[in-house]
Amino acid sequence: MLGLALATLLSACARTQPDSPIAEDGQIFISHEHASSSFAPVELRGGWRFAWGQWIAPAQASSISGTLSVPGTWNSFSHEGKAVGGQGQGTYALKVLCDPGDKLAFSIPSQRSMLRLFVNGELLVEQGELGVSS
Repeated sequence: MLGLALATLLSACARTQPDSPIAEDGQIFISHEHASSSFAPVELRGGWRFAWGQWIAPAQASSISGTLSVPGTWNSFSHEGKAVGGQGQGTYALKVLCDPGDKLAFSIPSQRSMLRLFVNGELLVEQGELGVSS
């Protein structure tokens, strides 16, 4: 089982499998067939958990109640009764499940913002620093 918590969105890969799974409520299952299918990437799209204005650690990601469709923007996400707009910070979280013994790899395109990628609760990749202003 893989768990991800991101401070920003992972971009989609250029060529994806046509019958790729879609995330629902912050979780996606990548079957053995998808994991071994000619190394074609599986786009991590669908309903990710999202928390506006805060960093949520991977161990607490299941407590996040908001969801956003990925790929997409958070601009129209409603927080305290109004849209958040294009600037700010938030946590995207997606639990990636796979069959026992399957090995997954991640392609992380260059980001123009901060990100942290956790796998099984451990920090794998970090880019940039979380700021409090733009």
